[in-house]
Amino acid sequence: MGTRTKVAVVTAGAVTTAAAVSAALLWTGGGGHGAAAPVRLDAGSSGPASRAVIAGRYVMPSGGESSASFAGLAAAHGRVWMSGTEGPIGKAGSPTGFVLRYENGRLTRLKPPLTPGHSDGGAVAAAGDRAWILASDRKAGPLLATDGRGWHWDARPARGGLRPYTVAAIGDRDVWIAASESPSSGDSKDVTALLHYNGGDWRRTDKGVGGDSRLNLFDLTARASNDVWVAGERSTSTGKLDAEPYLAHWDGRAWKAHTAIPVRLGFVRAVAPLSGTNVWAVGGVGCACSSDAGPLVLHYDGRTWRKTSTSGLSLALQAVVPDGRGGLWGVESDGRVLRFNGRHWKAVALPEGAEASALSRDASTGRVYAAAAQPMRNDKVTGFLLELR
Repeated sequence: MGTRTKVAVVTAGAVTTAAAVSAALLWTGGGGHGAAAPVRLDAGSSGPASRAVIAGRYVMPSGGESSASFAGLAAAHGRVWMSGTEGPIGKAGSPTGFVLRYENGRLTRLKPPLTPGHSDGGAVAAAGDRAWILASDRKAGPLLATDGRGWHWDARPARGGLRPYTVAAIGDRDVWIAASESPSSGDSKDVTALLHYNGGDWRRTDKGVGGDSRLNLFDLTARASNDVWVAGERSTSTGKLDAEPYLAHWDGRAWKAHTAIPVRLGFVRAVAPLSGTNVWAVGGVGCACSSDAGPLVLHYDGRTWRKTSTSGLSLALQAVVPDGRGGLWGVESDGRVLRFNGRHWKAVALPEGAEASALSRDASTGRVYAAAAQPMRNDKVTGFLLELR
């Protein structure tokens, strides 16, 4: 089991399915190729104040060198799926992966085939009534599929020594995985591989993206079979920390890198594609390795990427989803949740001092969810499933 990191899993962003939203965010005015442009909302910003409501609570045993945490969140078809790892965690610990499901107002711990003390829960994707969880286990792995009743391990995404780390699903015959691969040349830096499942087998589908030792992908987003995005950073030179934002799109036939990003140094953590002419991407400026990286918000109108407002933001964003009313929800790197009305990002208070790590929007219900948790106390971490309204 490798080192765990918090994974922002988002609808139309990180690692799960999204659907088009009828209320579009439209551009007005110019502002040059790299200037921050204003946005006019089709949906008005008036109405009830935004809030976060506790939909479910889960207490994770923790302790050890690292805190228990959520690693994956995905919502689809009226269900919400969550995955993570509870402790004790560390060299002398006994980490155990878990899977939760929220349905009909209840958050329930399921019984996946994960070995207690020897497993991790990871990224999650959902489509229809099914979910896919990337998990590590001493007996099996790496992909666990379920409909909430039965479970199925699929070892094929790990063939050839690949190490899957994020997943996106459009349907049970249309699933994507991003994985790390050790280069055959003996170079010390891993490269990225992209796998696609068509209902029969997993096939490597990454020409133009995979195999680049300078590329570090953070997000894999699938809105439709011909609308898949990857996002991250690409080093400007071998061995240097300096990197530029990276975005590439799959149109159903081939990957195409978007090279005209109006930021010299920075990174993209998440993408929210609402349509072919309305795509949002968020991340940070500076180094992704820094907890102090500043915010970056980009919009694509089908032809050009432009920077847009970061008013109200302090740090890099790690997740983004549409709010269904013409705006966006986002999560900063410090766990703060904010809502964007086209000109300004406004923070929303989370209950009991919780910090968010992931977002997901259920396209069938329009509801938006966040995974959040309190800091560890007395060797326990209290986690929350929040509904954002």
